[in-house]
Parts: sequence; C-alpha cells; structure tokens
Amino acid sequence: MQEASETQTWLEFCCACNYIAKEVYEKLYTEYEQILAMLNTMDIKADTFCFPSSQPPNFPSS
Repeated sequence: MQEASETQTWLEFCCACNYIAKEVYEKLYTEYEQILAMLNTMDIKADTFCFPSSQPPNFPSS
C-alpha cells in the first residue's frame, strides 16, 4: 500500500511539472485509488485467504 501511495505522489509531481497531461494524471490516480482499496480489503480480510500458521497448506501431490 505504501508503494501505491508513493506512486500517487509521483503522479502528482509529474502533473504539477507538466510531465503528464491532467487527464492522464486523473486516470492513473483513480486507478491507484482502486488498487489501494483492493489492498486494504485484502488486509482486512487476510484470514479468509491465508493459511493458519499451525496448519500447512494441503497441496495435491504431483
């Protein structure tokens, strides 16, 4: 999440310096907001897709 936030900061910098168009900035910034929301949801619901430390995953044998 920190790296996604850092990217947003660089997007702001690039837009302020006119390295990218405002439309490009807005599109990318919005996409990173969605990425941050997904990462936050994953963090909140980590127990639904992570294995408990006391039980190793049961992978099928090859």
